Amino acid sequence: MTWADLSQAYRDALNAFNYADADHIDDAIARLTAAEQELSAQLEGLRHEIILHATPSHDWAAGE
Repeated sequence: MTWADLSQAYRDALNAFNYADADHIDDAIARLTAAEQELSAQLEGLRHEIILHATPSHDWAAGE
C-alpha cells in the first residue's frame, strides 16, 4: 500500500466517522481506528528505516 493509499484510506475513514449516524457510528469508529493503526505502523516502520540509514555502519562492539 502506498502512502497515497494510506492517506486516502484514513481520509475516507475520517469522513465516514464525521458523517455517521447513530446506527453506523460503531462501524465508523472501528474503521477509523484500523486506519489510524495502519498509518501508525507504517510511520513506525519508516522511523526505523531512517534510524538504520542514519546509524554509522562500523562495528562499535569491535572498537572500529
